[in-house]
Amino acid sequence: PVEIGRVKAIPSQWPQPDQAPLAAFGEGIELTAASITPTEADGETSIFVDVQWQVKSAPGKELTTFVHLGEPAQAPLAQGDGPALNGEYPTSLWAEGEVIDDVYVLALPEGLPPGEYPLHIGFYDPKSGARLPVVSEGQGHDSYLIGTVTLEGE
Repeated sequence: PVEIGRVKAIPSQWPQPDQAPLAAFGEGIELTAASITPTEADGETSIFVDVQWQVKSAPGKELTTFVHLGEPAQAPLAQGDGPALNGEYPTSLWAEGEVIDDVYVLALPEGLPPGEYPLHIGFYDPKSGARLPVVSEGQGHDSYLIGTVTLEGE
């Protein structure tokens, strides 16, 4: 099959989020919902992170999303970096007002000791590696703490 082009259907009005945003990324993307499944794991498994983004102003460029397990000041113990919606709808096409639901999958590596691990999400520019600034609860960061994942002993 030959792809001729793509069509973007835009509703007359985008839905408004039910609650205040959890965090603002850069100048124009808000995280309005986030959940982790499962929050408790034993051994090798995959963690699913469901999010909802609200576009306040179009990013106008490609951004890569990251999901990192572990303390933000250290190298991630597990990570899932990639374009939003698996590259099917890049951030360069996002328009003001859009609501975008996405799912990220994070494969946990073998050998992680039991414990509670923080899970962070954010965006970065794939060309420069610079992260978008994040504001949540009035504080500035370079990622947003979605929650924690508890690894149980076997």
